[in-house]
Amino acid sequence: MQVKAMYWIVFACSSSPCGPGTCMSTNPSGSTCVCPEGYSGDDCSIYNACSSSPCGPGTCMSTNPSEYTCVCPEGYLGDDCSTYNACSSSPCGPGTCMSTNPSEYTCVCPEGYLGDDCSTYNDQSTESPIEDIATSNSMIYIIAAAVTAALILLMIVVIIILLRKRRNLKDENETTDDIGLQTVLSTGKVAYQSTTYSSGRISYHAELAVDGDTSSDFSSGSCSRTAASAGATAFWYVDLGDTYSIDYVNVFPATQFAATLTGIEVRVTSFTNSILSSTNICGSIPSGHHFVNCNPSLIGRYVSLHNSNINEIIVCEVQVNGDNISPSVDCPADIGRGASISNQVTVTWNDPSVSDNIDTGLSATCTPPSGSLFHIGSTDVYCSARDMAFNSGSCTFTVSVFDTGNPQVTCPSNIEEDTGTDQTTVTWDDPSVSDNFDTGLSATCVPPSGSSFNIGSYSVTCTATDNAGREGECTFIVTVNDGRIPIVICPDDITMDTNTEGTTVTWDDPSVSNNVDTGLSATCTPPSGSLFNAGSTNVICTATDSAGNMGSCQFTVIINDSGGLIVTCPDNIEERTNIEQVTVTWDDPSVSDNVDNGLSATCTPASGSSFNIGSNGVKCTATDIAGNVGSCQFTVNIIIDDSDAPVVTCPDRAKNQFTVTWNDLLVSDNGLSPTCSPPSGSLFDAGSTDVTCTSTDIAGNTGSCEFTVSFDGPTILRRTRERMIAQR
Repeated sequence: MQVKAMYWIVFACSSSPCGPGTCMSTNPSGSTCVCPEGYSGDDCSIYNACSSSPCGPGTCMSTNPSEYTCVCPEGYLGDDCSTYNACSSSPCGPGTCMSTNPSEYTCVCPEGYLGDDCSTYNDQSTESPIEDIATSNSMIYIIAAAVTAALILLMIVVIIILLRKRRNLKDENETTDDIGLQTVLSTGKVAYQSTTYSSGRISYHAELAVDGDTSSDFSSGSCSRTAASAGATAFWYVDLGDTYSIDYVNVFPATQFAATLTGIEVRVTSFTNSILSSTNICGSIPSGHHFVNCNPSLIGRYVSLHNSNINEIIVCEVQVNGDNISPSVDCPADIGRGASISNQVTVTWNDPSVSDNIDTGLSATCTPPSGSLFHIGSTDVYCSARDMAFNSGSCTFTVSVFDTGNPQVTCPSNIEEDTGTDQTTVTWDDPSVSDNFDTGLSATCVPPSGSSFNIGSYSVTCTATDNAGREGECTFIVTVNDGRIPIVICPDDITMDTNTEGTTVTWDDPSVSNNVDTGLSATCTPPSGSLFNAGSTNVICTATDSAGNMGSCQFTVIINDSGGLIVTCPDNIEERTNIEQVTVTWDDPSVSDNVDNGLSATCTPASGSSFNIGSNGVKCTATDIAGNVGSCQFTVNIIIDDSDAPVVTCPDRAKNQFTVTWNDLLVSDNGLSPTCSPPSGSLFDAGSTDVTCTSTDIAGNTGSCEFTVSFDGPTILRRTRERMIAQR
């Protein structure tokens, strides 16, 4: 018998309604979506690029579902606000802040200003900015600045080599008409200058040169100007806010002061502490026009103007042109994979395509990379590429790994139970369930543990379903055996008498009953109709049911030996003798029996015994195995063969005795002894006393003698006393 169950489940998640999310079935027709990081909404269709907090200390501003912009707090720079600028708070007053590392800076003070923050003015001071650095900072800052500068220089050299390949050495005569794809990077950025010229209430500060107004009229108030300072090199620089590849710099002079720009150097640096350095020079403003071509392009964040000929710089607008267009990165479409063995799978994809307005041969780097292991669920893959101008582009796609593995259900071993009834309750340990993703799964068995099973074999199927609706099962067998033995009832014990060697005994068949089988019969050993010898014989009867259970009973057949035991004694024995006893022997009596052989008789008295004169009876008995006793008797007659009378010799006449004793009398007949009257040792009176002594042999013959004891009183008395005195 096998029990099976089939369940029909309408899986609400079969249509994949959750997009990149995971569908969780709540009932046959309802579901809930579990969205991966960055996705929201009932169907996980809304993506928020800012969900991963990519801007660090800054504020993430989502521009579209897959892109964002970081708004950095004061002092922080970069696409993700990860770069800190210690100079952002303008800690150097009238001086120039030179960042030595992300959290430290050095102030370069203008002529006349002293102190760590250039806050002390001394018009007698002749110390140069470099000397001020040496006196206001410890050697450790100088060493750090030197190491940093060396590293920057090495990086710049490498970038220059790459840019040469990129730009193929642009022609030196290239003009602003050739800017093409370049972008003005400086407009609206923060600018600084060595000093600021003021006229009345008007200050011509550095940021006027990056306000976007290219008017050449100095009187318009849109131009910047440093204050003339004898013996000092004037400089102006703009902070582009990030590192760019600088290709061109277009300087718009004030018409009245156009000639003052000739020979001014344009420099590009990455740190403020290298602004005054004479390296990384883009070029000098030529006479006649104010367009400077950086050939090769220079990488940096700070673009500065330096005038070593005169001590002031007057410009109305500075346009720094470079490549700030990010590469376009095209990701592959979202990828779906199934995981059937483990909770993760290796996923590969074709490299994203990268295009750029200038550079070619760019490639993207994806995180996590192609060939990585992805766990069940949805994982966003971020791919980015950077062009030679350090512009970054990116794209995102989703790798979704779906649970396609069935749960592994391990059933207990087959179960076998014995029962003495028609059915029994069977229990078992819960099957173990493992899954490539879900944990804590359990199996449901049909029929369940604790069910009642009739005698027979039954199939039990155990099923487990994971959260993805995938099903696994196992099967084991429950066998219930008939454990009750047949009941066999034997006939009563049988007793029979026999006087022969074997007797045939028969009986009715034993009765057999069973809780399951019918029509069972018993087999007896020995079987009915067998010959039974005298004695007791056990008969065992057994019956076996279809389950192999054996029942039995036992009874006894008793065959009594009812006779046939004959003991034959020897004839009566007669012996003659002239002595008191005689030893008599005879042949063993013969014994025969209807059953037993080799029996012998025991005689009382036994052969070889001593027999007295007269008639002596002897009885001989034999007992067979059945306990039957047979006997016979005969007589042993001992006759005295003696005709002579005994001769008795008395002692001499006793005299002069009071107490009279005498020696034992002699009897001449086989050691007989006489009896005297009165006996020896008696007291005798004075006078004469007759003593008669007799002896009788075993044949009854009697012999006697007489003697007289006589003495006179005084003499005897005297003699007796004398003897008594003598004995004392």
